[in-house]
Amino acid sequence: MKKYLWIVALFFLGTLSSCGGTASNFPIPEDKVLLEDFSDIECPYCAQFHPIVDKIRKDFPDDVVVRFVHFPLDQHKNAFHAAEAAECARDQGEEKFWDFLREQYKRQTSLGDSTYLEIASEMGMEKSEFEACLSSGSKADIIRQNIREGVQRGVRGTPTAFLDKTQIDDKRFEAIVKKIQSLLKEKLSTLKEGSPAL
Repeated sequence: MKKYLWIVALFFLGTLSSCGGTASNFPIPEDKVLLEDFSDIECPYCAQFHPIVDKIRKDFPDDVVVRFVHFPLDQHKNAFHAAEAAECARDQGEEKFWDFLREQYKRQTSLGDSTYLEIASEMGMEKSEFEACLSSGSKADIIRQNIREGVQRGVRGTPTAFLDKTQIDDKRFEAIVKKIQSLLKEKLSTLKEGSPAL
């Protein structure tokens, strides 16, 4: 068992490996690249991969659409409810979702309602609205839909990432950026070829 964990750790250092309505036809503009991150908020590998995803989202706002897809693993007892909390934060704005998610990863060792309420308060969210959502279970179906989609697309662990629906193995920032640039170049070329002559 120890040998297996050591092999996993070594592999992670090189590639940021995995930790253990659906949108399979998620619509994006023809000139943009879709980056999808199937992640578990309690997964330590996801916590290390998330800053890469967040940086790409900020560095390529006009070129890349980033989609976070919840895929809580059974062995992580807090992951499903953590995903629900993140979706409750999304109700108060898309940037609130990303900010909340970032804080969840930072406080991964203390996931729970008290932590979520603390984060919400620090972010200036509407407390009563967030608290009501958190206790209602109203976001459970969204999480279950995400999980079903992941299973259908062959996701087996987290994080699993896709660029334009193709799974990527090398999750280093530089490698993903290189692939994004290549895809953008291909899209631009295709769009130019399809443009009517003046």
